[in-house]
Amino acid sequence: GTATFSIRCLTRQVSLVNGHTHDLALKRIWTEQTIAPGEVAEVQLICADGSKGIVGGWDLDDGLVSLGNDPRPVTRAFKVYNPTDEPLKARFSLLCLGDRTGGEHLAPKLITNTASISTTSDETETGNNSSSVSFEAEDTDNHDPIGDGGGKTPVKNGTGNDRGNGKCVIAKKSVRFKRGKVTAKLKCNGPARGLARLATTKKIKVGGKKYAKGTVLARGSFVAKKAGTKTITIGATRAGKRILGKKKGVRKGRLTITGGSSKLVKITR
Repeated sequence: GTATFSIRCLTRQVSLVNGHTHDLALKRIWTEQTIAPGEVAEVQLICADGSKGIVGGWDLDDGLVSLGNDPRPVTRAFKVYNPTDEPLKARFSLLCLGDRTGGEHLAPKLITNTASISTTSDETETGNNSSSVSFEAEDTDNHDPIGDGGGKTPVKNGTGNDRGNGKCVIAKKSVRFKRGKVTAKLKCNGPARGLARLATTKKIKVGGKKYAKGTVLARGSFVAKKAGTKTITIGATRAGKRILGKKKGVRKGRLTITGGSSKLVKITR
């Protein structure tokens, strides 16, 4: 199917009245939970007294299935299902809005800068010897940024390079499984580090046991110290060792790395 997404940013300051304005009192809370195999879990985040939950967010390990969330006035209840045979982690967030406004701001000030030039030679036209530019300076630095307000800080998982300034992409359309390890090649434009994950692309049955689509076959972290092509090695999960250990088993998987790069790859042995 096709999905269309859009985003509209919310101005933190309320409208200017009688020479001053106020900030909205925004605070974000987090939690990270481990979902047991086969479990349907409900995870609740509760805003502090005097505030309401307005925006919920979630970041799920591959294999977890979101069953939606219930936006109550103060509490946001998330439901998630783990159809795999191993524990997986889920991270949830809630942006809370205070019933009362936060810090006060003064009205913006109009500042005009003018530059002028002169010459020692004769000049008949002096009306073009200066130029001005104006800008508004706002009092916007007397509030705290919207940071992690409580709970556990979530582990970034396939959402962006969280260390180093470089970015990596998957360089080859194949990976290799050998002795409980999966190797793959990345191409990086600078120092970077992150997470890599290989998962099944469909339901499969191995040795009489059924595995759901999205079952994690291997996962691990990687570090690239400089730009160039790098071979990374990640460890197979318990399910991955069973599935990949069969020569006639799964032949393809989806490799995903931190930064959003994802590719359907051939699995060789």
